Amino acid sequence: MKVNRSDFDRAVELSGLSAEQGDVLWGRLEETAPGASFTGVNVLFYAGALIVIAAMTLYVGQHWDGLSGLAIAAIGMIYGAVFLIAGDLLTRRDGMRVPGGLCVTVALAMVPMTVYGLQYEAGLWLDAEPGEYGDFTRYIEGGWFAMEVVTLVVGAALLRVYRFPFLVFVIGVVLWFMSMDIAPLLVEERADYFEIRRMVSMIFGIPVLIVAYLVDLGFRRDYAFWLYLFGMLAFWGGLTLSEAETEFARFLYCLLNVVLIALSVFLRRRVFMVFGILGVMGYLGYLAFRLFEDSPWFPFALSGLGILVLLIGYAALKNRERLATWADSAIPPALRSVRPERA
Repeated sequence: MKVNRSDFDRAVELSGLSAEQGDVLWGRLEETAPGASFTGVNVLFYAGALIVIAAMTLYVGQHWDGLSGLAIAAIGMIYGAVFLIAGDLLTRRDGMRVPGGLCVTVALAMVPMTVYGLQYEAGLWLDAEPGEYGDFTRYIEGGWFAMEVVTLVVGAALLRVYRFPFLVFVIGVVLWFMSMDIAPLLVEERADYFEIRRMVSMIFGIPVLIVAYLVDLGFRRDYAFWLYLFGMLAFWGGLTLSEAETEFARFLYCLLNVVLIALSVFLRRRVFMVFGILGVMGYLGYLAFRLFEDSPWFPFALSGLGILVLLIGYAALKNRERLATWADSAIPPALRSVRPERA
């Protein structure tokens, strides 16, 4: 339910509350309401935090080659400590929960750098040395695994203390990377190495999605979104990259994506809808290509398919309330008890 300030003020007046009490209640609602983090000045806070995280992960380049492991670890620890202290102080102040939580999130993003520096200095790796720290977000290597495990442990501890949902963003990214980096630890590289990584990623994504669902059931605040997203990236990505050898296998792939769309309605999570639609459209595009292979009519067939999708989207938008009511009524009562309450 969307409520603007004028509607809220009228409700406060009709309820017999004072204007001061209404101001306090509105402030609390702004802090805790779903989506409140992306309103007004909070967008700047998120942008600043993401820029810092990107600067110290994505854009750490070759100029760091000359640094020792202890120097890299020291940079990570200093950044992490400063942002953690700032975040802790801010979260204790009224109205500062968002910037405080984002500072804690930046601190968590410094954990992989710190662990890498210590490992690099000591020469301790679970697998072969993975290379420069700047390669962490670029290349799949088993050597990153220890960094990821430590980050998950620290992330779980910080989430327990500060209960800031965006911390799960870093946890989700690390889980996604782990789904790929775990493969080199399980098997030695050989001809079907890509296939093994694909299978590991797909299988790894399933427990992540299960954990996301359990989190969705257990908490009113939205801690599950990023777990759903990165779990779907691991599972759906591995599934989509598989080489279906028969038409029946491709049809099963399409059906599985239809199931994802149905799950989106049941769980009230758009992320399943997005991936499901992409999968179905990929299959329909494949069919269009097969039917019109080497034909000058292929662009017209494909554009016609796109127009059909637009028309379906328009019809769904016009009848969204009716469709939502029908979808809710179609869910058996036994399943409603295991449906997350929030979207």
